[in-house]
Amino acid sequence: MNLFQAVLLYCLEKIHGERTVYSIFHILKGKKSLQSIQDVHFYELTKWFSTVPYMNRSDFEKEIQQLCDQQWCHLENGGRAFLLPKGKSELEEFWTKNPALPYLDGWPLHSMASVFWKRLNLLVQTVSHLIHQESIFYPAERNEQVQNWVKKWLLGRKVNRADTGVQLYRELYELLQSEKTEDPRLLVFRLSGYERIGKTAAQTAKQLGMDEPEYWLRFTHLIHFMIHSALHHPKKFPILYEMLLDLHQPVILTKSARKTYDLFQRGLSVEQIANVRRLKRNTIEDHLVEIALNVPDFSIDSFIEKDEFEAFKKAAKTLTSKKLKDIKAILPHLSYFQIRLVLAKYGRIVNQHGT
Repeated sequence: MNLFQAVLLYCLEKIHGERTVYSIFHILKGKKSLQSIQDVHFYELTKWFSTVPYMNRSDFEKEIQQLCDQQWCHLENGGRAFLLPKGKSELEEFWTKNPALPYLDGWPLHSMASVFWKRLNLLVQTVSHLIHQESIFYPAERNEQVQNWVKKWLLGRKVNRADTGVQLYRELYELLQSEKTEDPRLLVFRLSGYERIGKTAAQTAKQLGMDEPEYWLRFTHLIHFMIHSALHHPKKFPILYEMLLDLHQPVILTKSARKTYDLFQRGLSVEQIANVRRLKRNTIEDHLVEIALNVPDFSIDSFIEKDEFEAFKKAAKTLTSKKLKDIKAILPHLSYFQIRLVLAKYGRIVNQHGT
């Protein structure tokens, strides 16, 4: 069993056939649909969100089939999978022998991690060329916003290019050597510089002797470790910290949900927000569910009466599923919106899978 297979089995065990295997595909890819956002929270899979962003559907299906061929899981019609005893046993043994990527923090860091890597990649390349008095080169990152950030940051520096290069090197060296979280070559092989072209992810994975899905998991883990370290030790890693300052968001929401949240905080009702934004009521309700998932102090008291919530809590003790239709069957007086809100805010009160 390799790392990616272990992650797939872990996710399948969490979802327990309540969603299809493609829900896991969307989580690992980082799809920002409300369904995927709900799934990562409801099934406690936030860690794995957007950790294998470049996997295609056919490769994912082959990976699932391999799990079935190994008799680690059983795939039913409709694309729902369940772990078999052999899979549960070998999965437990795998995590006993291998660390479960402790710094990986997919949902909170996915947007930040992508931009941080692109800035770092281009900054290393740019400083390297400038030190060698070369200002014309093909940039490793073509994103205009990333390029503008690097230019603005370098122009705002009051130290010379050589000193910037030395400081950046020291920060990266100390960070990558401080703790053997992952092999530093996962990142170093991909960096470009003066008379040096960085390798692609596929080339790096091949040179390190691992499959691409495992490479992405470990590369993302390393990037997340770097982000955590820089945010918690800004004086120790000042350059890396500055690369994150404008990216850090205490509350993670999609752009559309954030607009709805702003209007809701101004006192507008669901109907009023829908009218102002010219969106359907269902869309605004979707946003409110996303807000309930991600904003700790967001209150749902205005949407559900106290006695209704108490009834939900009582019923939750007998529930072994987070399927909306199963909960609706027990609590028919609640709307689907109310059920989704309570699950978003207090999902752990459901006795999932009898545990």
